[in-house]
Amino acid sequence: MGAVSRILVTGAGGFIGRATVAEARARGLGVVAVVRRAAPSDWAEDAGIEVVTADLSDPASVNALAGGLRGCGAVIHAAAHLGGDPAAIEADTLRGTRHLLDALPEGMRLVLVSSIAIYDPMRRAPGETLDERARLSAEGQAQDPYSGAKLAQEALCRASGHPLWLMRPGAVWGPGRTWHALSGFWVGPCHVLLDSDGELPLVHVTSVARALVSAALRDPEGTVALNVIDDDRPTRRRFARAHRRAAGWP
Repeated sequence: MGAVSRILVTGAGGFIGRATVAEARARGLGVVAVVRRAAPSDWAEDAGIEVVTADLSDPASVNALAGGLRGCGAVIHAAAHLGGDPAAIEADTLRGTRHLLDALPEGMRLVLVSSIAIYDPMRRAPGETLDERARLSAEGQAQDPYSGAKLAQEALCRASGHPLWLMRPGAVWGPGRTWHALSGFWVGPCHVLLDSDGELPLVHVTSVARALVSAALRDPEGTVALNVIDDDRPTRRRFARAHRRAAGWP
């Protein structure tokens, strides 16, 4: 495959998707941005962004995607359901992925936005480094429905035979989204930190976008999995204190 000058991004209107579109345009790449609903208004001023409106859970999206893929050299698949609703997971994450795969031309490079949540948390010793060699959760034994969906999504993409980057971001944060479940849990008005001196696998959304676009521009020569986290990974205690000083208590 030659040099990539145009990419398709699913879930382009989402948190990671919008940052990915911005990163691709900053590098001079043309973008086919697949959104379910209305596109961000500022995209209308950028001739390098072509918007395709499609619900990936609908079989009709296959034709829409096939049309948008013309001239593209790679796909970044960021569309997925972020919650735990089984029906939404089946429709938005799994069925949507199947429809995308049905639309992809043979040999098309695919970059999947997965998650480090797919690793088995019960098979790691305290202080052990979690890298791409760590054991994944077994089928049906993921820590939550979202993680299980990401495992299934990875399996679908592996089975497709496309050149594949499995990108596994940590806890993604950025403007408008600085708090997340890995920080702890709520009991009424109180927030309980879990393992307050434990390291948070944070990654800024712009770092994720850079990694995704960089992957789209490079042949994985098969299937390659990469964890995506930032160099500065604070403890939960440090993160809570910084958040309280800078952004107010969530």
